[in-house]
Amino acid sequence: MAYRPLCPTQVRRQWFGRSRDGLDPGEVDGFLHRVADELAVLHAELARTREENARIKGALRDWQSRFGPRVVYR
Repeated sequence: MAYRPLCPTQVRRQWFGRSRDGLDPGEVDGFLHRVADELAVLHAELARTREENARIKGALRDWQSRFGPRVVYR
């Protein structure tokens, strides 16, 4: 089966089988690890996006200071 990222609906509708003592600990643990892994990927992607955003904003400020219109106040 191909990997597909979790969507909120999957998390909300996730069902765990029951054992004699309640929920199957292996299923719960596996699901929680998958959620944690997915969140780790998303957090890393968000950090990269924020870094790229800061780099682009800095480049734009540099460009504007060099080539942007000059305002002369009298």
